Amino acid sequence: MVPTPTALGLTICEQVIVDRHSRNPSPINIFLGMGVERFPSDPQRFSVFATLTDGQGAGTLELVGIRLDTDNKVYHQRFPITFPDRGTLVNISIRVRTVRFPAPAWYEFSLLVDGAPVARRRFRVYQSQQTQTGEGNGEITS
Repeated sequence: MVPTPTALGLTICEQVIVDRHSRNPSPINIFLGMGVERFPSDPQRFSVFATLTDGQGAGTLELVGIRLDTDNKVYHQRFPITFPDRGTLVNISIRVRTVRFPAPAWYEFSLLVDGAPVARRRFRVYQSQQTQTGEGNGEITS
């Protein structure tokens, strides 16, 4: 796809709800960290939301999750994507259902279009019994 689209942000949240009348998306329960009971974790579920613009034509969208301290891939999914013209905003909502986190660490999820990175978001995964400091609002535990 030429040109590579621009992301207007990447959000990781519990779910994305799309209004049936307006078709406007709403990310619900955005988080910055995730507590899990044990490692490796049970399969975790969450949503990834982004709005892309400035693309044109057909291409391949990828969502890739890596563990930052080892660069090991923990998640990968591919989708076809089409931009009718450069002015079109394309909302992307991907439901992640099967990611297992092998250890407490920082993880990063990235969107790529035809192999080119367009957005990324990192968050920390920790054992939920630990006392947390410095994370602020937005943590979820499962």
